[in-house]
Amino acid sequence: MVVAPLTPLEVGDRFATRDWPLHVTVVPTFFSRASVTQVATALAASCGSLPAVTAVVGADALFGPRQTVPVSEVVMDPALRAAHAVLVEGLGDIEPESPGFWGEGFRAHITHRRDHRLHPGDIVRLTQVTLVDMEPGQPLGMRAVLAVSPLLTPGPAVGAESSPRAQGFT
Repeated sequence: MVVAPLTPLEVGDRFATRDWPLHVTVVPTFFSRASVTQVATALAASCGSLPAVTAVVGADALFGPRQTVPVSEVVMDPALRAAHAVLVEGLGDIEPESPGFWGEGFRAHITHRRDHRLHPGDIVRLTQVTLVDMEPGQPLGMRAVLAVSPLLTPGPAVGAESSPRAQGFT
């Protein structure tokens, strides 16, 4: 899966499934026959043309197979939709775990954590994406950051950083 963390991550970072750092899901879980190196290289190449994205947190919703996972949806503006499309295309021959949540069905979101969440109207700046191993075989429900790619960082979006609700995340 490819996520845009709200605080920077590094290759090798590990965390328990229940303790995911806050992040925007940019490319939902997928399968690939390519090696991690090949997928990471494709991700880096795609990010070379993508600008950082300033996004607005939208309404709360429930996701997951039984609609029991609390999330904050992220307003799907053209920049976020374009980032999703560029990354999916750039990753090449990958197979989505849930095809209905890709393309037009893609719904960017931030899963709530037990101790932290964002609220409607909060503004986040997405400056990096990470490839996270979602293979169930990870020890004790752990997840591992396999690759990190920065997004191009143009100047601040007009008005976004001056908002009283702007988040200091990168």
